[in-house]
Amino acid sequence: MVKEDINNILAQWNPLEVPAFIAQVEYESYVNMILEHSESIESISRSIYEILNVYMGIDPSYIDETEIQMLSKEIYETICADCS
Repeated sequence: MVKEDINNILAQWNPLEVPAFIAQVEYESYVNMILEHSESIESISRSIYEILNVYMGIDPSYIDETEIQMLSKEIYETICADCS
């Protein structure tokens, strides 16, 4: 369930601005990458920056740092909620 929740968060964020029906599939491949580095909000942020730059071809400097921090916090809280 946590993987689905993270995918939904990424699809809602949708940095590639793909149509909603595509976004649900588009971001699935990044969920495991994020989970591998989910020990803190900061590690999730680093993972998201890498995904943006390396896998999506988006210059992370075009994304507001606060937006990444809020996204990372939401993902982290989702992971932590699943653990309790």
